[in-house]
Amino acid sequence: MGAGHGQELVLSQAMEQLEMFKPVSKWQVTLSQPSALENVVDQAIRVAVSGRPGPVVIAMPDDVGDLDFQWQRRVRPSAQYPRHRSAPDPSQIQAARQALSKAKKSVLLAGGGVHSSGALKEVAALARKLGAPLVTTITGKGVMAETDPQVFGVAGTMGNPNANVVVRQADLVFFIGCKAGQLATFGYDCPAYGVTTIHLDIDPEEIGRNFPDSIALVGDARLGLAGLLAALDGDSLAYQWDLEALRQKGRQWYDEMTLRPQVLGEPLKAQAVTRLIDEAMQPGDMVVCDASLPSGWAAAYLRLKEAGRYYLAPRGLAGLGWGAPAAVGAALARPHAKRVLLFAGDGGYAFSNQEMEVMVRLKLPVITCLFNNNALGWIKHVQLARYGDNYISSDFNHIDFATVSRGFGARGYTVNTLDELREALAKESDPQGPALIDMRTDEYETPVLRSVSAESAY
Repeated sequence: MGAGHGQELVLSQAMEQLEMFKPVSKWQVTLSQPSALENVVDQAIRVAVSGRPGPVVIAMPDDVGDLDFQWQRRVRPSAQYPRHRSAPDPSQIQAARQALSKAKKSVLLAGGGVHSSGALKEVAALARKLGAPLVTTITGKGVMAETDPQVFGVAGTMGNPNANVVVRQADLVFFIGCKAGQLATFGYDCPAYGVTTIHLDIDPEEIGRNFPDSIALVGDARLGLAGLLAALDGDSLAYQWDLEALRQKGRQWYDEMTLRPQVLGEPLKAQAVTRLIDEAMQPGDMVVCDASLPSGWAAAYLRLKEAGRYYLAPRGLAGLGWGAPAAVGAALARPHAKRVLLFAGDGGYAFSNQEMEVMVRLKLPVITCLFNNNALGWIKHVQLARYGDNYISSDFNHIDFATVSRGFGARGYTVNTLDELREALAKESDPQGPALIDMRTDEYETPVLRSVSAESAY
């Protein structure tokens, strides 16, 4: 809707809607006449699935929607992603090959683009060929099973410190299908300055943005990796990683963080809670995380047992309330999945807890694991670092979400001990419809590795 008489009267719906969508979508258009609908929809599909995929917006004014229109049956453009695959420049493939051959400690850092490209087999083949460790971004989680001896988990600010140690020790980091952004690179400190980098991505604007000297492989992840594997065929690579020592260090960190004894009467530690959920996971379970700290708990402490896109999280980590509707979408998109496990905090879940009605009505097997600490945890941690005990609007009264869920017609559990959590998870091993497990967790625990300060908080 454009400017006009309605805007002058300040009608609530008379805003510049397309301007509002521009920062978060690839393409925006207003449908001005019904006869253009087919062409507009076709173009929207093409834009959405070309290059780096993303949402598009079609605005249809009420008066246009009221007009008669005869839809013509014709072949629609493919909505499959990637719509077109492009391979990197062969000369750059050779440059990457030479760099990998010279390196003594290469590491692969894989992002969500590997999932989108369907390049899981190629990533695994390259890791085997190189004998190199693999770490991931949050959205790249699951490109290989995290129980694989060459996989060291999620790197970056919301990952695990052992993955960052691996990246720090590398003399070459290969970014695959990721932006090499702030979270994944620990505020651009991992890899260290001067380390050789290779960057394979579908979007040329991302390559060199944060690591200017990267060897640029512009193209589809699957085609790019296939070309690189062919170039490396027959090459003998002698790396100097002691993977067993790294694995031992990772196991030690995981046990130290997740096996701390619970003090009776005190809130649960989210690390221990996530370990129990990890142990209760079954093949095919989908994991959906709401924004903020729940995404970090699952990223760092949940270990996916099989390769595939079984983990979904909002990449920017700031869109509170995303989790519940995303869990509905995941359950509908994968009806064969026995369960969808939703990780959410009480602050974020309060934005969209009404989605429980949809889950009940559609009998969706969504099990919400609610980290309830009576606070907006991330905000409170930032305020603590900046202002001491001067908290502003980050604490609120306790909400009994188990009772709220039962009011919607779902099953609700209140959990104060690890034994109670273990029992609730066992009861929901084969759910018929949704349930919520309200876990009373410690408000001062955080998965964020960087010390939060006025300069580094975000």
